[in-house]
Amino acid sequence: MLKKALPFLLLPFLLCANDEPKPGDYDYDLFRKDEKAIFSNLEFLFWTVEEGALDYTLKMNKPSSSTVSYAMGDMKSADFGWNPGFRASLGYFNAPKFYEFFLQYTWLRTTGHDSEIAPDAPNVYLNGTWPHIFTAPLLSARSRISNNYNILDLLVDRVFIPNPHLRLRIYGGFTAAFIGQNWHLKYISQDSETNLFNRWRFRGGGFKLMTGFDWFWRKDFYVTAKTSLASLIGRYKNRAYQESTLLPQGPVRDLIFKDIRLAHNFMFLLGPSYQKNLCNSRIEVFAGYEFSTWFNLHEIYRSTAGASDVAKETWLNRGVFSLHGLTTRLTYDF
Repeated sequence: MLKKALPFLLLPFLLCANDEPKPGDYDYDLFRKDEKAIFSNLEFLFWTVEEGALDYTLKMNKPSSSTVSYAMGDMKSADFGWNPGFRASLGYFNAPKFYEFFLQYTWLRTTGHDSEIAPDAPNVYLNGTWPHIFTAPLLSARSRISNNYNILDLLVDRVFIPNPHLRLRIYGGFTAAFIGQNWHLKYISQDSETNLFNRWRFRGGGFKLMTGFDWFWRKDFYVTAKTSLASLIGRYKNRAYQESTLLPQGPVRDLIFKDIRLAHNFMFLLGPSYQKNLCNSRIEVFAGYEFSTWFNLHEIYRSTAGASDVAKETWLNRGVFSLHGLTTRLTYDF
C-alpha cells in the first residue's frame, strides 16, 4: 500500500522541481547569488516630521462669558513642512558565504514656519499657550522650528534565497544618532515682544536589527520591504529659555535638563522596485513609503511662575518624534 501511495506523496515535490528556472530562462538567477559584488545605494528622501506638544497659541472664536476663562478657541501648533534629504551606503556582498556588510549614512533637515494674528472682532483675542509678558493684548504669534537628523549605521546581513523568486535578508549591527531640534516662538504686542527658545539634542549609539525581502512578481518587477528595531543609549540635553523686551535685565526662564537615556526607533518601508541583471553588474530602482518613529526623545518643559525663592512646578509634555515620506533608491552592483 505504501509503495503505491509513494509516487502521489512525492508528486508535489517533483512538480516544484520541474518549475525551477533553468539556465537560459529569463528568471534564472534573478539575484546573481553566485557573484561577488561591491554595491552602492543612493537614496533621495522627501520626508516630513510629526510631533505632539507643539501648541503655541489659541485664537478665540467667541467672547468669553466670564471675566476668567480657561482655554477657548482654535489651537495652533507648530508644523513641519516637507523637505528633501538623502541616504547613502557602500557595501560588499560575499557570494560564497551569502553575507553582506555595509556602511550607511542618513541626513535630513526639516523646517516649519507658522504664524497667527489676532481676530478683528471685539472681546475676542489671540492667547499664547506659553506665558507672555505684555501690557497690551497679543497682536500676533510666530513659530519657527527645525530638526537636524543624522544616522550612521554599520550593518552585516545574511542573505537567504529560499526559492528563485524570493530574497530575504536579516541584518544586525551598530547604529549612531545625532539629532537636534530648535523651536523659536515670538509673541508680539503693541509695545513689546516675548521670545521663547526650546532646544533638545540627543547623541547616542546602540544596536539595530532589521529584516527585509525582495519578492519577484513578473519580469524585472519586485515588491520590496524592510523593517527595523533599534535601541540606543546616549546623552540628552533640553533647554527652555524665555526673554521679554519689557524686562531687559535678563531672562525670565532658563531651564536646562541633561541626562543619559535610552531611545528606541521603529522603521517600516514598503514599495515596488525594478531590478535588472546586466552583463557584469546589476541595478535596482526603488520607490516606496517609509515610516520611522522615535520614542523617549521629544520633550517640552513648562513650569509655574513665582518669586525667586518659591517652588516652581515643572510640567513635562512628551510626544513621539516621527518621520515619514517618500523614499527612492538607486542601487548599483559592480
